[in-house]
Amino acid sequence: MVKHYDNLDVLRGLNIILVLIGHAIVIFVDTEKIVGLNEVFHCFRMPLFFMISGLLIDRFTVKPYKKAIKTKILRLLVPYFIWSFIAVVGMELVSKYTPLKTSLGLNFNDWLNCLVVPFWIYWFLYTLFFFFMGYYIIYKICPLYAKKIFFIISLLLQILYFLDKIPHIWIFDIVSMYLLYFSLGTFILQYFGEFFLKKITKKHLLFVTILLMILSISLMYSSYILDNTILSKMLRIIVTFVGSYYIFCISQYIYYNIGFLRKYLKDFGVNSIIVYCIHMYIITMLIKISIFIFKVHGMYFLQISIYSIIATYICYVIFSKWVKPTSKFRILFGEKPKIKF
Repeated sequence: MVKHYDNLDVLRGLNIILVLIGHAIVIFVDTEKIVGLNEVFHCFRMPLFFMISGLLIDRFTVKPYKKAIKTKILRLLVPYFIWSFIAVVGMELVSKYTPLKTSLGLNFNDWLNCLVVPFWIYWFLYTLFFFFMGYYIIYKICPLYAKKIFFIISLLLQILYFLDKIPHIWIFDIVSMYLLYFSLGTFILQYFGEFFLKKITKKHLLFVTILLMILSISLMYSSYILDNTILSKMLRIIVTFVGSYYIFCISQYIYYNIGFLRKYLKDFGVNSIIVYCIHMYIITMLIKISIFIFKVHGMYFLQISIYSIIATYICYVIFSKWVKPTSKFRILFGEKPKIKF
């Protein structure tokens, strides 16, 4: 049985907030003003989530194939299709009152194509389903070497992506970009599980912060000043790993030293898919209220960050406090309602 790490929920909760902020910035903020900063955060937000998703792969592979497929359809594809449909309906209904429709141009045709073209912010759920299924097939064929085979395939795809040799067909480019991180996640608990038991000191956290800042500045310099594509790609990969480790260090420090944040981030992590599915609707509502009250239309990085954190908390309150585990609404988020006894 794979051990459960409570601090893994804290890490997932912290990263979901970063993902929310990233989504909100891309849609509501003039990214030209913060393009470098947004690119740095983009380097490790989603790769870290794919790594986290791969951590508990051993729990998945022990399931019979029918149960395994049903589990991932319920957990990933059901929320994907439902919330993609809700999103496009919402965009149609409020197109006159929100910048979402005009900026994204999404409509019912896009939803009808979402079986083969990942839809909007829910692309992660769609892609993750195929990652799990791909690994499961390899595991059933060659269980002893599944992780190594999967890693080799993902590394080759990453190299081809680095060399711009991946065809823009279906989700090949997304797979080649992120499969490596999911694959690495399958090894972490096996070889580095003791890191989840280590306390992070302030000195260590400061060192990683400074290192990430230096690498981030180098990345922005190579991208926008030198315009060196090869150097930028190499630095982006380095920033991905250092940035992911940085978020891990912050989550570990919070877990062992800041009790009230540990509690909330753990709850966010446990309910991360719920927060992921509905956060954009809450953020849009908060922005509309802000525009109505304060009569401002320009959104800034700090505003959006605050709105994202508030939206995260609202999502958490609604579905962890008001919608009970026995509620039928849980099916909307890939969860079977628990049976009352």
